Amino acid sequence: MRIVVILAISAGTALAQEAASPDRAGSQQLAAFKAELTALKASEAANQAKLAELLKTRQDSDPDVVALRKKVDLLRITELRAEVVIARLSPVLPERWWRDPTTARRVGVTADQQKEMDDVFQRYFLKLVDLDEALEREEITLEPLVGAQPLDEARITAQIDRVAQARAELEKANGRMLLAIRKLLTQSQWSKLNQGFTLAPAQK
Repeated sequence: MRIVVILAISAGTALAQEAASPDRAGSQQLAAFKAELTALKASEAANQAKLAELLKTRQDSDPDVVALRKKVDLLRITELRAEVVIARLSPVLPERWWRDPTTARRVGVTADQQKEMDDVFQRYFLKLVDLDEALEREEITLEPLVGAQPLDEARITAQIDRVAQARAELEKANGRMLLAIRKLLTQSQWSKLNQGFTLAPAQK
């Protein structure tokens, strides 16, 4: 089960990365797919520029133009597939950091706060699971569409919208949970939580 976690606050992001780091092989696989996606996007941009130049002197029906358009379309499809794979390899929901003795002691989280945070976590968890499963269903539906021949652009576009909507619903619910937990911390505790955590550089 994969739950995409969007942390709207920097300390939460850093903490989630430490608490939810996938195994080394998984991290390397995810990094490889992200590198592949970056290369695909660069290749698409280069071919789009080449196509624009070609259209200055050639007609749409020109064989070179047709071939280049097909290449660009194929790159876009491959990008979609890579994005689906990356989403599925994303880290799982982080552990309850307030239950880690070292972190709780450093931040100064009380027993009452821990119980309240547990309550918030439990209140949102099942909803996050349901929303994650809904997102995965939409992603699974999209995958064969982008691999079909001929391409049904209308269906693909509509399904991309459904994937985006499902992802947005998941992110909103997760953001609300994180905000509810943040509200249980004092400003001093929040500052202590931020201390000692450095955001990892974005993988390219």
